[in-house]
Amino acid sequence: MIIKIKQAGFLGAKRTQESAKIDDILIKQDIFNPGSETIDLYFRGKEASGIIHFSKEEANRLVQSIKPKLKLVKKIKYLKG
Repeated sequence: MIIKIKQAGFLGAKRTQESAKIDDILIKQDIFNPGSETIDLYFRGKEASGIIHFSKEEANRLVQSIKPKLKLVKKIKYLKG
């Protein structure tokens, strides 16, 4: 995956782009509050590593926005020229 980050700084916005691989996915569930699951996505690359933290609602919205687009890709064909 490619991570694009925009950071606000003193002289303006700084944009960086790094490639990384997903290292681990951790799903946490609170015993006392069962409706508040969180999903942590751990990634690591050569120069970048970090954690992306999703709430249950954010993860559901992400899945619902991606699901219709996955149905569009039926078959991949490579053409050599």
